Amino acid sequence: MGDLTTPNAYNQCAGFSQVYMNAIWSPNFTFRGNGNVTAETVAKATGVKVTTTPKAGAVFASDRPNHTGVVLHVLANGDLIVANQNAGTSKDYEITLVPKKDYAKDSQAVGYGDMTFAYPGDN
Repeated sequence: MGDLTTPNAYNQCAGFSQVYMNAIWSPNFTFRGNGNVTAETVAKATGVKVTTTPKAGAVFASDRPNHTGVVLHVLANGDLIVANQNAGTSKDYEITLVPKKDYAKDSQAVGYGDMTFAYPGDN
């Protein structure tokens, strides 16, 4: 299956989130599958609740279009700086500014709508 310790392990968003969360929280996550369940998976593994409130160091999950990544910073106005990866060549990741209106409930923003978060530091 390849190297499970580097962000280009799968060239997919879920693999990137897994590796990043393991690097900063060290619980040895091994989640697979769809990005939209990543926050729930991290919450279950660490005993925290899924929330709609972002924090730096949290994993995010989005139903549109089934995406995940990690929150690097929450700006004072509520906008997010996130890191995420999509299918593509190895090391194909990006840092993205996500306006608060784009990750809010019922947002139709592609890749970031209806975001939920799990922050292992809450336990």
